[in-house]
Amino acid sequence: MNELPKNETMNDQESPAGEEVKPVAQGAVMDTAVSFPDPQILKNPTKSTFRHWPLLGGVLAVLLLAAAGIAYLVSEQNAEAARWQQAQTAVQEGAWSVVEQILEEQLALRPAFALHYTAEAYGLRGVARYKQGNLEGALADLNEALRQDANLMDLYAYRALILAGTDKGAAATDAQTAVDSGLLPPYLAAQMQVLLAGTDQSAMAAALTQSGYLSDEQVTDLALALVAEYGIDQEPAQVVEIANTVLNHEIASTAEQHARLSYAAAMAHQALGDEDTAVVHAEKALAQSEGLSDAERVALHILRANWYTAQGDLETAVAQAQAAAELDGTITLHTALEAWQAYRAFDMETAVTSAESVLQTAVEGDPARQIAQRTLGAVTTWQGTPQAALEMLDAALAANPDDTEARALRVHNLLLSSQWDAAEAEAASLTEVAPTAPASLWGQASVAMYLGDPELAYVLLNQAIAQDATRPEFYALRAETYRKTVELGKAAEDLDAALALYPQFADALESRQYLLLDQYDYEQLAETAGQVVELYPESPAGYLLQAAYYLEVVGDKEEALKQAEEAIVRNPDSVRGYLLRGRVYLLLNELEKARADYERVLAMDPRSTSARYGLADIAQYQGEEETAVALDQEAVNLYPNSLNTRLELGYLYLNQGHLEQAWEIARQVLAEDPQNDRATLLHAYLLAAQGKLEDAVKETEKVIDLNPNNPYAYIIQAGFLLQMGRLDEAYDSAQAGVELNGQLAEPHRIMFTIASNNQDIDEANKQLDLWLEKAGLFDEDPGMLSYMQLISGRPEDVIATTTAALAKEPDVDSYYLNRALAYLDLGELEEGQADLEQILATSENITMVSDAEYILAESKQVVGTGDGRLQYTNDSFGYTLNYADWWQKQPGDDSQQMDLLLVYEADEDFGAVYTNLFIEETELSAQTVAELIKSSSAARSDFTLISSDPLGLNGGNSYVIRYSLGTVDLFQGKQYIFVQDNHIILLTLEALDSSFAELEAELDAIAASFAFVP
Repeated sequence: MNELPKNETMNDQESPAGEEVKPVAQGAVMDTAVSFPDPQILKNPTKSTFRHWPLLGGVLAVLLLAAAGIAYLVSEQNAEAARWQQAQTAVQEGAWSVVEQILEEQLALRPAFALHYTAEAYGLRGVARYKQGNLEGALADLNEALRQDANLMDLYAYRALILAGTDKGAAATDAQTAVDSGLLPPYLAAQMQVLLAGTDQSAMAAALTQSGYLSDEQVTDLALALVAEYGIDQEPAQVVEIANTVLNHEIASTAEQHARLSYAAAMAHQALGDEDTAVVHAEKALAQSEGLSDAERVALHILRANWYTAQGDLETAVAQAQAAAELDGTITLHTALEAWQAYRAFDMETAVTSAESVLQTAVEGDPARQIAQRTLGAVTTWQGTPQAALEMLDAALAANPDDTEARALRVHNLLLSSQWDAAEAEAASLTEVAPTAPASLWGQASVAMYLGDPELAYVLLNQAIAQDATRPEFYALRAETYRKTVELGKAAEDLDAALALYPQFADALESRQYLLLDQYDYEQLAETAGQVVELYPESPAGYLLQAAYYLEVVGDKEEALKQAEEAIVRNPDSVRGYLLRGRVYLLLNELEKARADYERVLAMDPRSTSARYGLADIAQYQGEEETAVALDQEAVNLYPNSLNTRLELGYLYLNQGHLEQAWEIARQVLAEDPQNDRATLLHAYLLAAQGKLEDAVKETEKVIDLNPNNPYAYIIQAGFLLQMGRLDEAYDSAQAGVELNGQLAEPHRIMFTIASNNQDIDEANKQLDLWLEKAGLFDEDPGMLSYMQLISGRPEDVIATTTAALAKEPDVDSYYLNRALAYLDLGELEEGQADLEQILATSENITMVSDAEYILAESKQVVGTGDGRLQYTNDSFGYTLNYADWWQKQPGDDSQQMDLLLVYEADEDFGAVYTNLFIEETELSAQTVAELIKSSSAARSDFTLISSDPLGLNGGNSYVIRYSLGTVDLFQGKQYIFVQDNHIILLTLEALDSSFAELEAELDAIAASFAFVP
């Protein structure tokens, strides 16, 4: 024990009875802390002067006797004081035998009435004898001292210590008396508390507060006794405090005592949630475990197993659990941990086998059962069966609500099951109970992604990966944050990292394919879809991928619909299957079915942007433009930081002609992400709308440079090039788009237009058929289709298309116009003229009315002659001619001053007759016009003049030119020139070389019938 401090004197204290309470002796006792008062300093009284001389003799004699007595008394008291002082010095030196000898001499002094410290002397001698082991002599002295002075409180304490071995009741009485006085020095107070303690918790606790004055053995015994009294489960905080009085100080104890206190500290810290400190004490206890029971050692091994599990050291955790099982054969924790270890090593078969074996043997309440349930929940999570996973995870959490892994997995499955509110609540719980645990961070990030905050999710996942870089789900989710911010390269790196850890990880396999689809790479889609279906036949993931394959690669909408149905069957609580089916219905033009799926998704997930986009497409198609904008704006309001939601709205504004709003969105997105391909293409469209086609083409080049596999960039570029008249370049760009994605219809429309401009009717028809095969809901514009059919020489198809369209939209002028032209082409003049008159009666479009008037007038210029020929008259220009009725009359072209166009097409033969009308300011001769035509045509490399001759037709003012055209397909041409006053009419035949001779005679007949009308 450490040396004890010197105690203060207590002369001024009063006893409970009001009498003076006296300590035994004076001075500081180094190892007893018994207090002694200062000695009384005796002073000789002052002598009085007596003036009664007559009595002096007698009085003097008396005085002499008194003086002698006083001198003796003073002498004795001085001797007593000297011995007392010697005793004090000996006490301070711990020389107890010297103390006893001095006090023997003191108590031998006489007379007793002359002594001041008789009681104290007996008491101090009793203490000296106690210190030397003379308990009988000590007890006699203490009894005598207390008989003389019952207020010497410290003597009760010493007597209690002596009586403790023979009379515990008397000892307890003395100890209580001493303690109640409140005058004991700390050493004695501590000893009295120990003596009084017994099984009294408060007394034992009070004794431990004086542990500095107790022996190591006493402290240790008290600590063990108090731990037993408090109980680890009932008062863990007190148990920790008590155990630390020994464990945290240099208190000597046996190995058994140290093991037991370490065990108590370990279990108490565990009960308090301080696992780190608990495992430290557990290690100390197990190092000296001979004094522990098997049950206690089992508990310590399990404690350590759980701690190492939490640290991610599953190998050590399993070893600790196996050590527990060796002591207790009923323990199955090692098997449960082996199951979890197998899961974390992606050995799913072993994980399931081990976990199921635990569930067959472990009873309710066994922690091993809870771990097995969590393991099975984890395995079924990644098998894509969220409902089965939730059942297991709920059971695991019912047994252990603090299981962070199970709770985080539950968040993931709730999101897959469209239970958004429950997932948010679960993530909030994770934030409270384990805010920085890796699994917790992943669960929180999952909800952040759902709420449209990829930036927060990214931060959380970085923290999770920094702590545990072995979890593929962490990388897969972070890849999704990169996809949201259009950092596709980083997304690919994370998905590769996930698959490097677990090559069969369905989430990463699926996400990587969607990432490749974002980059227009379809090469591995079919293979991966089949792989996922084979690995996880009960998961919807593979069927969703197969649907994407049939849509994007094969173009089989019906098969895609079947795959969407399969995905819904696998997980009817997920919105993904319904979104996919809604899209397929939309492409199949089954709008009400599509609407039902999208509305169902919104009922399941009110935050779904995809459902809003689907409903907006339907609204746009049905002409409900305000509804479409409102739906897209809702998506922006839900996810204002998303570039894609804003771009969807921007494209909608573009389609509706709200260019200013579209411009604003394009600028905003490009300011945030200058390399965003969708924003760049939107910008290109807007530049083209301003007539800046060259700048628009440059914008498409930017996108192609960023991603050469983007088919839309090539197709959009082809459209701009087509508008600029750069037909060959437009064709090449359109063809590149087809090669990258053969399911797109738009490039075939562009190539159709190019073929039409090149008068390649066969190619035009081929492209039209391809367009019809691939056209979707929003490609099927009846006006455009009927125009393409008209140019391709399919008047019957034009009539069918426009008639069906007019049944739905009876007020569209372009439908009537195209149908009118088709009727006229078929010679059904009355039907065609009726459609033209309908336009004149109802249309408010000036251009449309003008075209209808012109065509109507033209149609009335053709009449039958009854001999297989038709007569054509142009009243406004003033000429007439007739032609065989096997010619197909087509609309003229004002831009080329073409009035009449007759077309012949049979098998490989093709020819056309047309007239061009000119009015000049001066009168010209037919020969002059012929010379001008020959001069301008000579500059063409494909033009060869064969002959040029005057004719006798038209009163001699006519001319005819023969020529050939072309470098690949050779055309022959013959052009008649008729002039009257300042009116010039060119009548031209052009036909394939193989057809020219047959058609030339008909041209000559037409020319012979030509006449100017007076």
